[in-house]
Amino acid sequence: VLQRPNYALAQHMRQWRAMLLTSQGFKVSTPMAPPARTVSVCHNKTMEAALNGMAYFRPCEAADPNTAQAGLLAILAADLAAPLPAPASPFHIFARRAWHGGCWRCPWD
Repeated sequence: VLQRPNYALAQHMRQWRAMLLTSQGFKVSTPMAPPARTVSVCHNKTMEAALNGMAYFRPCEAADPNTAQAGLLAILAADLAAPLPAPASPFHIFARRAWHGGCWRCPWD
């Protein structure tokens, strides 16, 4: 099992809360994070193999944990420093500065 139902529920609750706060006028920074080789992900051998094989499917790539952490910190700092535009839809807050590792462009590149 890759993820348990509680993990999926927790992620949906996080997204719901971010959309709710954004609709109430709060500044929210919650971009899509890249696939990363963290300990919690790589303890599952299937996930580790998938992350290691991403490079064979250009433009996909998996990030190392320190790289992902630094990149997401830079996105957070940029979001806090500048006024955020009004989202085009409630889900736009997740995609606006997403670092998707190339997965969203894969079928078209």
